[in-house]
Amino acid sequence: MTNQKNFKSDNLCSTGVPPVIVPLHQPAVAVFSTTGRRDARPTASRASDAGRAVVPDGPHRNSSSKIQNSKFKKENSSTRHQSPATRHGRLAASASPALWLGRWIGVLAVVLAAIGNLNAQITLAGWDINGQNSSATNPLSANTTASNISVGGLTLGSGLSASNAGSTFGGSQWYGNSTIAGDASAAAANNDFISLTLTANAGYTISLNGISAYNIRRSSTGPNSFLWQYQVGSGSWTDFGSTITVSGTSASGNNQSAITLNGISALQGVSSSSTIGLRLLGWGATGTSGTGFLNQFQNGDDFIITGSVASTSVTYTTWTGNGSAGTWSNGNNGQFGGAYANDLGNTVTFSGTGGTVTASGPVQAGDLVFNSDSYILAGSVQLGVGSITTNGSITTNVTANISGSGSSGLTKAGAGTLLLPARTPTQARPRSMWAT
Repeated sequence: MTNQKNFKSDNLCSTGVPPVIVPLHQPAVAVFSTTGRRDARPTASRASDAGRAVVPDGPHRNSSSKIQNSKFKKENSSTRHQSPATRHGRLAASASPALWLGRWIGVLAVVLAAIGNLNAQITLAGWDINGQNSSATNPLSANTTASNISVGGLTLGSGLSASNAGSTFGGSQWYGNSTIAGDASAAAANNDFISLTLTANAGYTISLNGISAYNIRRSSTGPNSFLWQYQVGSGSWTDFGSTITVSGTSASGNNQSAITLNGISALQGVSSSSTIGLRLLGWGATGTSGTGFLNQFQNGDDFIITGSVASTSVTYTTWTGNGSAGTWSNGNNGQFGGAYANDLGNTVTFSGTGGTVTASGPVQAGDLVFNSDSYILAGSVQLGVGSITTNGSITTNVTANISGSGSSGLTKAGAGTLLLPARTPTQARPRSMWAT
């Protein structure tokens, strides 16, 4: 008969013992004590219990702690020969290491979160204008394109004539003359703009974050005013940002600041059924031969659109049991309602009528949540988050081998009962993991 231990989190609440965490270094099994209390019997008696594991209820007393205590005594001894002011300064500097550690952890968490946000934004499309000639290449294809989207190249509006100034993309015939400067509406009506498009592939969406810093170049009689607009699908063109005024006419052009687009809801989560259009209108030329360009000004891509691409595929993570046995495996429907995809970030929920679920693979999930009684989970499961929740008054029997992607441990949550198989005498348990 299999030796099992019952675990109820309400016992922990009544005794004030914190939630039990069992390290996942051993992939075969994980064992909980009944109440989370240390076994008070003599060591010899406890050692004779085959497969019994008791979760420690306090810090381990080992050689490392003795060394630390010895070191602390030596430091205290050395301070006796110091002045009170020196001794006070040393004590203050070394006080509460836990407090300092907590502060550093907090700072690290903020930094990692910021890095995570930065990593979420990618280059959707980028153009390296170095060596380009719009007279020869119009439209100009992107040098960098994100996966799962299509990008329409930089294209001159029909009102412009392509011209070459070396490492530029643009042309002449911008709206305006010696007596009429024009405006954005006139430029749009005359098709005086540079445009591009972005479209998500089927099953994906695009969200625009911004236009990175770029450079505009003009000749002495070229356009001196520009304005960005966007369009989604067949909708109307809408201004974003303010009118850009440029005055310099040198080959180095006029540097422009980055433009933020993530605050425009219409440009977030755009599906494959709608194409996003962006265009730069120009006006204020004083002669038909006056030129205006997007200019090369740095190594690599000179004009960059940033954002993110997301999948719209349905993720099936709820096993709605019908009382019969089923197999849980990567790519198999089981009783999920659709094919399950291995992911260490998935929260897999078991509801409906409980039965035996055999995990084959092993399968991967972030954590497991049981909302229905009488489930038996067998096979092999790798967890990312490392927690199993049994809600209400249900009982869940997990005979599966539970392993972790890291060393954070396995946590039991919820008011229900979780049954896990005990260890056998041949399954070693490191001193750092289990009480002796």
